[in-house]
Amino acid sequence: MDLDEDFPENVWPGGRGELVMNIVSPSNIPADATKVKAHGPGLKEGFLGEQAEFIIDTSRAGSGRLAIRVDGPCEVTLQCLDNQDGTCTVFYLPTEHGVYTVNVLFDNSHITGSPFQVVIQKPTDPTKVLVEGTDLLQGKVGEPCFVNIDCKMPGYGTPSVQAVSDSGVIVQTEVKENDDGTYTAVYVPLTGGVYTLLLKYGGKVVPFRKVMVDPKVYKSHVKVSRK
Repeated sequence: MDLDEDFPENVWPGGRGELVMNIVSPSNIPADATKVKAHGPGLKEGFLGEQAEFIIDTSRAGSGRLAIRVDGPCEVTLQCLDNQDGTCTVFYLPTEHGVYTVNVLFDNSHITGSPFQVVIQKPTDPTKVLVEGTDLLQGKVGEPCFVNIDCKMPGYGTPSVQAVSDSGVIVQTEVKENDDGTYTAVYVPLTGGVYTLLLKYGGKVVPFRKVMVDPKVYKSHVKVSRK
């Protein structure tokens, strides 16, 4: 892929919200937007403050004007890397969360799939997960233990919980989503002893405190682990 604009070190800086390049194909074929392909995570989803990227393949599309425009909650700066194989990689950095629209046009026509709808989520921060409940301090054999998980602040993701006895037995745990951004985890200890709750949010470990309760007072007690 040759560009008839200055392309220092194969990087085209583009502009805020829009990037335009003239593609010159070595083959003498007419421009055809249907032959341009685009793929990559930056056309589907991403996270606030993290660079999004996708690849455009014009190797079979002939010569023409390639225009890329990103519309959304904020104006983004586009950059493009010429991969020198008929493809280029486009980068942009969203600074606000929400839905963005990525328009990719070749020779003034949208390519297949364009415009693309991209959902930019807030980054996942497991330190903002709040875990509460009296059953974090005590529990009884054969009775349900309830743990409240507040996920209003940590960003995109879902919680997972495992309850493991001190003998290594994994107790079945159910996590129910409520209508207010919180979840309720329920497990039933089958034997007395120490139970470890392993909590994750969006696949990341939730930093949490350990709680030890005198086993002489309760039939079972709970500690919470970072592992």
